Amino acid sequence: MTLTGQSDHTTLRTRQEDVAQEFEAVLLSKFVDEMMKTVSVGTFGNKQQAEIWRSFLSDAVADQIAQSGGLGLEPQIKDAIGAYRQVMQAK
Repeated sequence: MTLTGQSDHTTLRTRQEDVAQEFEAVLLSKFVDEMMKTVSVGTFGNKQQAEIWRSFLSDAVADQIAQSGGLGLEPQIKDAIGAYRQVMQAK
């Protein structure tokens, strides 16, 4: 039991869900960034400024997609993390 009253198992499960969502957001960010490369961003200053803007926008869009359910990879990622943890604890 933690100081907040949650069991260690509940805290671990929540952490696995957070990590899975973050991983999916990073993956989505790469997808979105590649898609954004096909869009002209000439109105955002020079090329370097446009690249920075696109990077921030890609991350923000990817985070929103991941929070909205993303590609549906979160459950599989979470399960893989749990299975890996069990294997490592068994050693």
